[in-house]
Amino acid sequence: DDLLLHMSDGHQVDIDGYYLNMDWTIDEYTISSVTGYREQDSELPNTYTGVTGPGGSTFDANRQDHRETFQQELRIASEFNGPFNFVAGGFYQTDDTTFCVNQVLGFLDLFGLGFDTFGDPTFFDNNPQVLCNEQEAESYAFFGDFTYDFAERWSFGGGARWTKEEKDWTGRPQVLYQQLEGGFDPNLTWENFSEPLGAAKFNKYSTGVVKDDESWDEPTYQATISYAASDDFFTYFTYSHGFKSGAYNDQTGTAGVITPESASPTDPEKADSYELGFKADLWDNSARLDVAAFYVEYSDAQRDLVAIFENEFGAEFQETRFFNAADMEVYGLEVQFTMAVTDNF
Repeated sequence: DDLLLHMSDGHQVDIDGYYLNMDWTIDEYTISSVTGYREQDSELPNTYTGVTGPGGSTFDANRQDHRETFQQELRIASEFNGPFNFVAGGFYQTDDTTFCVNQVLGFLDLFGLGFDTFGDPTFFDNNPQVLCNEQEAESYAFFGDFTYDFAERWSFGGGARWTKEEKDWTGRPQVLYQQLEGGFDPNLTWENFSEPLGAAKFNKYSTGVVKDDESWDEPTYQATISYAASDDFFTYFTYSHGFKSGAYNDQTGTAGVITPESASPTDPEKADSYELGFKADLWDNSARLDVAAFYVEYSDAQRDLVAIFENEFGAEFQETRFFNAADMEVYGLEVQFTMAVTDNF
């Protein structure tokens, strides 16, 4: 429970949320407002090896974060009696997250690094290291979607959304608490803090702090055409284009350095999806058969990899972080069948 690990507290995730949903009906229109605020505090201590080191720890860590999220959506939906209906609206979100991980790296003492560096064979067992970063993200979008029954059994639907996301990231590489103010202050230890997040004061502990920001905007869209051959058989084809914005890595700096490359975000991940399928009610509605064939093309897929980096002194180190790893193709067939054999089975 010492060294800011708080191990016996176990995993704790505390969430407070406030939500307000409102609808107004005006003639053939419904106007809706969806508002939400969410605050989350997490503390996740772990002993990752289950093995004790020379002084009690081989690799223990306590991950802690604080997050505040606000969302607001406004939309209008039609309820026309004719063949055409639509939904349109706007969306806004902010998400502010602060993250720290407090790590006790006793395995370094097993390699003799505690004695070689500080003359103490259990130095790293008794002196945790901390890595912190924070991100302020803002997203807003405008969207519209419609359906049109252009023939007795034919329907066409389409929609589009324009999204812009902005992210500001601040991080500091993993250091001993004694190094938070630069140099090595033996009087500044983990005992000066009540929790790992106390080290996330980037203005006070500014040594090694790196900042970066980026924004992305992208249209996304989809279209569906469907045909109802009968009241019991419905077939459709859908195409959609989606994206996931670029992202920063919360574990950047674990090797004690943040390079410009490791501080930069990934590019957005994009996907084009095609789906052809049908839905059928069989045997006087006692059975249902749904079949869909799908094909998806991903570009700049975001995946986590262990990569080798080089610092300004030419020394190599490895770090696990997200990259735009590959282009991918995914395809398959999905079949679902349900049947009421009797009234009760």
